[in-house]
Amino acid sequence: MLHTGYDPRITREDGVRYEDIWYVTIDDITLAENHLTVEVSASDAAITPEVYVSFYGWNSKQFYLSSHERTVTPMCGSRGCRMEAEFGEDNALFSYSGANPGPYTFNLEMATGVWEYPGSLLDMIADGRVKYAEVTAITGITGTAGVTQTFDLTTGQMVEGYFKDNDDLEIYNAIVDIDKCDKCHDQLAVTFHGGGRGGDIVICKNCHYPANDGSHYEMQSRSIDSYVHAVHSFQLPDPGSVDWDDPVEAAWAEMHTHHTFPNFTITNCEGCHKAGMYNVPDQAESMPSWQSATDIVPADVRAVGDFPSAITGPASRSCAGCHRAHYLKFDWPGAIVNVNAHTKANGTYIEDPEDDTDFEGVVWDVIDKLMSYFQ
Repeated sequence: MLHTGYDPRITREDGVRYEDIWYVTIDDITLAENHLTVEVSASDAAITPEVYVSFYGWNSKQFYLSSHERTVTPMCGSRGCRMEAEFGEDNALFSYSGANPGPYTFNLEMATGVWEYPGSLLDMIADGRVKYAEVTAITGITGTAGVTQTFDLTTGQMVEGYFKDNDDLEIYNAIVDIDKCDKCHDQLAVTFHGGGRGGDIVICKNCHYPANDGSHYEMQSRSIDSYVHAVHSFQLPDPGSVDWDDPVEAAWAEMHTHHTFPNFTITNCEGCHKAGMYNVPDQAESMPSWQSATDIVPADVRAVGDFPSAITGPASRSCAGCHRAHYLKFDWPGAIVNVNAHTKANGTYIEDPEDDTDFEGVVWDVIDKLMSYFQ
């Protein structure tokens, strides 16, 4: 692959990119009687488009409710109860009209959506927690790009430039420059997810949102800022799963943490971010988040011990996400204590010392309480 001059996951042998052949467009979004209707067109009959719908919290840049979360009514064990649907797929939240090759219509019945946390979608809209929806359309074909569109649920109108850029309207509100990402990746998501999820960092937010903890990455949120900061800091994923007695696994872990992207200066930030778009987040525009606990790692391997999961503010999630990754890599527990104390004194840091199974409910309560101060 390295010597052919092209990546077969992204381009044909003649250099034509798949995203230029297979693509979808969002033609219209309408709202009537709790039905959100999305019209999608596809460039080729080989495409069966997929639509995701997530909902921003208040006026923030994060989703309060992710398309990837499963409802409790109806309850199921698959994506059939998520706000993610391939055209014609059995999903209790969606109905469809149209046929191959399109246009395709996806109808989301919002009254059907009820989650254990934070509850009914209609209640979230009625009390002002949710004002905007984000609609994503993808081809489902590896190496292609998806598209997104913001929709104002209070006015029934599509919104341009909501934390995004729009050259035609001269709106430049994006935080990350996707062209910078593609200088290394060439096409986002191909190497770690597959499918047609490249082209827009907002697509990543459908799964990577603040109300989930970091899972594979200790002391991080699954929110895209925290997660990507951990990845690009080369924080070791799942250290508790490493067989530290196996010299090969231990050596791999050591090598992983000693990689760097690409240096230690401010240009590190601008490797992904637009210039000036990496300062401390405005708490009125950025939600608190759930941070994962540390893994269990033998004491003879590292000095960092057990740190519980916690609820943190946006600065601790995004800015301190890099710092914690660095401290975990180089095994500096004192520095972790210091950054947590700094967060607690100057922002939000609420620990879960009992590893409470109901802590998710506390997460939602804190998000609602803190964000209410800014609305």
